[in-house]
Amino acid sequence: MNVGVAHSEVNPNTRVMNSRGMWLTYALGVGLLHIVLLSIPFFSVPVAWTLTNVIHNLGMYVFLHAVKGTPFETPDQGKARLLTHWEQLDYGVQCTSSRKFFTISPIILYFLASFYTKYDPTHFILNTASLLSVLIPKLPQLHGDFLSSKRVVPAHVAGTPFPGKVAAVAGGSGGCLGTCEEPPRPAEVWGKAARWVESGHPSLGGARRSQAGLSVQVEEDDGARAGHAQRHPLRDTWVGCQVETSCDDTGAAVLDEEGNILGEALHCQNAVHLETGGIVPVVAQQLHRENIAQIVQEALSASGVRMEELSAVATTVKPGIGLSLGIGLAYGLELAKKYKKPFIPIHHMEAHALTIRLIHPVEFPFLVLLLSGGHGILAVARGISDFLLLGQTLDSAPGDVLDKLSQRLSLRKHPECSTLSGGQAIERMAQRGNRRRYTFTIPMEKIRSCNFSFSGLQSHITRVIEREKEAEGQLLSSASDLAAAIQHALTVHIANRTHRAILFCREAGLLPQTKAALVVSGGVASNQYIRKALQAVGEATGVTLLCPPPRLCTDNGVMIAWNGIEKLRAGLDVLHNVEDMRYEPKAPLGIDISKQVTEASIKVPELNLTI
Repeated sequence: MNVGVAHSEVNPNTRVMNSRGMWLTYALGVGLLHIVLLSIPFFSVPVAWTLTNVIHNLGMYVFLHAVKGTPFETPDQGKARLLTHWEQLDYGVQCTSSRKFFTISPIILYFLASFYTKYDPTHFILNTASLLSVLIPKLPQLHGDFLSSKRVVPAHVAGTPFPGKVAAVAGGSGGCLGTCEEPPRPAEVWGKAARWVESGHPSLGGARRSQAGLSVQVEEDDGARAGHAQRHPLRDTWVGCQVETSCDDTGAAVLDEEGNILGEALHCQNAVHLETGGIVPVVAQQLHRENIAQIVQEALSASGVRMEELSAVATTVKPGIGLSLGIGLAYGLELAKKYKKPFIPIHHMEAHALTIRLIHPVEFPFLVLLLSGGHGILAVARGISDFLLLGQTLDSAPGDVLDKLSQRLSLRKHPECSTLSGGQAIERMAQRGNRRRYTFTIPMEKIRSCNFSFSGLQSHITRVIEREKEAEGQLLSSASDLAAAIQHALTVHIANRTHRAILFCREAGLLPQTKAALVVSGGVASNQYIRKALQAVGEATGVTLLCPPPRLCTDNGVMIAWNGIEKLRAGLDVLHNVEDMRYEPKAPLGIDISKQVTEASIKVPELNLTI
């Protein structure tokens, strides 16, 4: 996942009203309330109906229109902290099934109450006022994005071209944000995303959101046939086509069994998500839906391979954003079914971990550190699909923290950072900053485990930034110093946990005593400051640091393709019956032995990280 993107986990408030049985439970609750009121001796039938209506609407107003934030995830509420439950529902998209249900329900209850009170003036006024109290707040004109006094308007938003060359990364030309004194409010971001999806924003290809299934159209031109005949004699060779849509990039690649990249294509959504302040799942889903067929076609055309000649189709099925995973899975399954090819499900983090074997002859076992916008993982790779989990992030992921702190610092308003993601902006600004000007406490220093925790550090830094802004304004003269201190604090935390993981693996015999390797991958692994710190850890422990090139650290089709090839060669997860195949937004990596790491209580010696 890319550096500095929003966390991939979906806010529970956006989906809880769509949960199975939620509507039935709601209706039964209203019915039970009415029965209880009717059972009270001194309440007449009209009084019971009016009280049912008023109590119901009062509860709806409090829970849907008054309470803000995400009570399910209190440590880090992000953008949702300023939004009511109704504004968060379905990512702000209007006229969804849940919104219609919870709009019609109080109206039906109002008519029932009016009928059974025989339209008595007193009861009628109470019931009408009660109804208006829950209908008026539901009007989109009264949501946060319409009430904001300072709007952030794109100066221009260009279309989204497709890459013109093999291995090129292309994305929509991002519009520059107009000058403003503060970052866009969360309601503005969500409201804008919803309107893009409903009305057809230029960055979405100008099309309305479609609920229809994906249509697989793989065309082949004469050039592709000629290229195939001249370049790739594929007899007795395995060739796989792979699809990646776990987060915000649509990728496809064609590889042969030796790892040669025959063709690849990637559509990057970064320009769109920079405008919304992070990844909005419903927008990412729409962009995947509109671009996936073209990306697969480009990868095939570049490879000169026809679909009939492929050995298998592999697709990311876990973990990631559910809405995005669903698009890739549906398309991959349709390809496999149409061309009668075996299907290989791919674990996104396993693919990141094993990408290094595409460019280095790394033997199992080796230690792997995965750092991205959605994950922070330390594990031992013992084989293909065979991992031991040593530790993982307990709250926010490092890329997510970098993204949010970059927004707090308003780094996009600095010219050199206007087109960079959060993590890239932090790294760029930190290059000319003095990290010693600010000192932040390193998380979990007294807890001898390999787990990560970034939310406490994020909260501390946020308070410091807000204090500086009160004295100086939105654009801080100390932004580069803060960026350097932020980067250093995260780096020290990551380096300490990795150091402990190496020592534990040595004691437990999980790594070879000589020629042990530490593989670092994921979007955040592109940060050169973090790499230098991990290089120092490797030198102190006699472990070789290996990192894929930056373009293979972020999400791409090549890493999925390579994982598919390795599984195909090993005969793992090569499926011919895929009727029960489902995507999994959450999926652990291997066997969790993090408790054993904590029980070992290994003290990490201090290292002088002179970077």
